[in-house]
Parts: sequence; C-alpha cells; structure tokens
Amino acid sequence: VIPNAYYLRNNPNTPWLYKSGVKYAPEPSAGKFEECAGIDLVLSRKWGDCDDLAAWRAAEIRIKEGRPANILVYWRKRGSQTVWHVQVRRTDTGEVEDPSRLLGM
Repeated sequence: VIPNAYYLRNNPNTPWLYKSGVKYAPEPSAGKFEECAGIDLVLSRKWGDCDDLAAWRAAEIRIKEGRPANILVYWRKRGSQTVWHVQVRRTDTGEVEDPSRLLGM
C-alpha cells in the first residue's frame, strides 16, 4: 500500500480504480508464487488479483479521499489448500469493500 500511496501522490491524474478499466483476474501462478503488483503494473496489464486491487483501493481512499483505510486478509482451509482473499476496510466507518467482487470476481 505504501508504494501505491507514493505512486498516487506522484501521479495525481491516475484514474480511480473503478473507472480505470481494470478487471479482476486470478494470478496465473496462483498457489505457487504471489506478487502484489503496484498500480503502474495493474494499469498496464489491465487486471489485478484481490491483493493488487485491495492495495490500490486502500491507497486511493487514503490519498484521494483523505480517509483512513486498511487491508483485510482472510484465509480458510479448503482441503489441504489455504485460500486467501483480501478486502478493504474503511476504518472510520467500519465499512468493508471488496474491489475484486466489484471488478468481476
């Protein structure tokens, strides 16, 4: 989130996540390697997974809206696998937002 906040401060014309044309897509190597991509990479490839989108949205809330937000990480066991999901929580209201679901998950 800090690199995303830095990116937004230095690129104030960055589109809002939900107006950027970016969609949700699972990471191709899911389960083997996890990359938390920054806004610049997500914009260039036009997709992000849950951690990419949540990190962008949390930074956007903090920098563009001036409101506090955190990332929520959830996990559960599915058989022998651990399944992770990341969302955003507005800490001033407690509202939880799921950018992945809003962008096609």
